[in-house]
Amino acid sequence: SYVVPSPDGQITDLLSFYTIPSTVLGNTKHKSLVAAYCYYNVATTVPYGTLLHNALILAKQTGHDVFNALDIMDN
Repeated sequence: SYVVPSPDGQITDLLSFYTIPSTVLGNTKHKSLVAAYCYYNVATTVPYGTLLHNALILAKQTGHDVFNALDIMDN
């Protein structure tokens, strides 16, 4: 999860994702693939694009190979 707090400590924005690891078959170079799936999104004080950009950075920093988001719920 990625949260944005206000100066008084209240959480104003949230973006979360979950992880599904997969095994890659028949490839000598890559044995696994770690996919992040966008889950909850709440953008109230920052633009949604900025919130998602930060989630992509967080997913990359935590070892995810891909980031998926369904075309529903404002994605």
